Amino acid sequence: MRSLLAALCACVVFAFSAQAQTFRSNKVQKQAAHAASGQIKAWNPEQGTLTLLVPTPVTVQTNQRFATKQIIQTTTRVFQVEPACPVFEEDVEDTTDILLPGQYVSLTYALKSRGQAFKDQRVATRIVIEKPPQPTNRSALTLPPIVREANALKQELEKSDYLRVARFTPGQSGKFPPQSQSYYFRVLQMMGPKEGTVEEIQVFPRQQQELFYFRGDPALGWVDGKEIKLEGYYEVTGKKTYQNLAGSTKTVFVLEPESEAAKKKREAAERGTEAAKRDATAKETEEARVKKQQRIEQAKQRIAKRDAMLKSKPVTAAPIKPAPTPSDASAAAAKLRLAKVLLEAGKTESANARLEQIIKDYPGTEAAEEAKGLLGK
Repeated sequence: MRSLLAALCACVVFAFSAQAQTFRSNKVQKQAAHAASGQIKAWNPEQGTLTLLVPTPVTVQTNQRFATKQIIQTTTRVFQVEPACPVFEEDVEDTTDILLPGQYVSLTYALKSRGQAFKDQRVATRIVIEKPPQPTNRSALTLPPIVREANALKQELEKSDYLRVARFTPGQSGKFPPQSQSYYFRVLQMMGPKEGTVEEIQVFPRQQQELFYFRGDPALGWVDGKEIKLEGYYEVTGKKTYQNLAGSTKTVFVLEPESEAAKKKREAAERGTEAAKRDATAKETEEARVKKQQRIEQAKQRIAKRDAMLKSKPVTAAPIKPAPTPSDASAAAAKLRLAKVLLEAGKTESANARLEQIIKDYPGTEAAEEAKGLLGK
C-alpha cells in the first residue's frame, strides 16, 4: 500500500513539474516573439520613431443579453527604429529613409525596459515593406461547401473563352469547359453514321438543356442515349433544320471538328492576345520600376538634406575644467582662514573680496564651497 501511495505521489509531482516546465517554456516563447503589421502613419528619420496603425481584434458586447462579437479596431503604436535595423522592400534592400506614410509594413521588435517607469519600449529589429492587404469576401467564406463548389463551377462555365451552346454564333471556334458529373453531353438522336443531335446538360447549378447538331468522325459509333465527352476544338459551321422522332421540325446550330482555316485564325487571335498581355505586363513592370526609383531618389534627397542640416549646426563641446591640485587646495584653505579673521575683525568688505577671489581662483575645492556659504551670509 505504501509503495502504491509513493508511486502515485511521484506521478503527481512529475505531472506538476512537467506542466510548470511547459508553462515556463510557453512564457519564454511568448516573451521572445514579438511581431506587428500595419500602415505607416508617420516616420521621423531624425528621431528614429515609426508610428503604425495596427489593426487589433476587440471583443464587444452586443445589445442582446450575454452576446458578444469580435470587431477590428485600429491601434496607434510607436516603435523605436535602431540605425542598424534592416528594411526590405520586395527583393531590394533599402535604408530606413525609404519608409513613407501610407505604406504597409510588417516588423519584428524587442521590448526594452525604460528604467523604473516599468514601461516597455518597442525597438524594431527588422522591417519588411509589403503590398496592401487584399479585402476578403467574408460572405463567400460563410457559405456551405456545396454552394461554394457550385459557384466555382458556375464561374468556370461562364468564362467567355469557352464554347457554350447558348452562345453559339456561325464561324465561332473553340473548346468546351472541362466535363464532369455536373456538366456533360448526351446523344439524343443519331441521324446517320457520323451525325446526330446532342444535348448539353448542366446538372448543378441546374440550367436548361441546350440542343445542337453534331457532324464529323468523332460521332462514329455513337448511339441514342449515350453520354459522350467533347474534348478538343470545334467549329460552328451554320444551322440545320431536321425532323425529330415526334415528327416536328427543329432548327439548331451545326457543330463540326475545327477546320485548318479556323485553327489558323484561332491561333493568330491567341498570339495577339498573348502579345497584348506581355506588353501590358512589361508596361506595369516599367511603371513600378520608375516609381521605386523615384522613391529611392526622394529618400536620397532627404538624407542629403538631413546631412546638410547636421553640418550647418556643429556641436561645440563644453570646456573641461581641470581638477584642483593639492597645492591649490592648501593655498585656498590658507586664504579662507585669513578671510575668516577679517570677518571676525568686522572688516566685511575686505573679507567678501577675498572670498570672491577664492571662489574664482580655486573652483572645485572645499575652501571655495565654504567660501560660497560664507559669502551668502
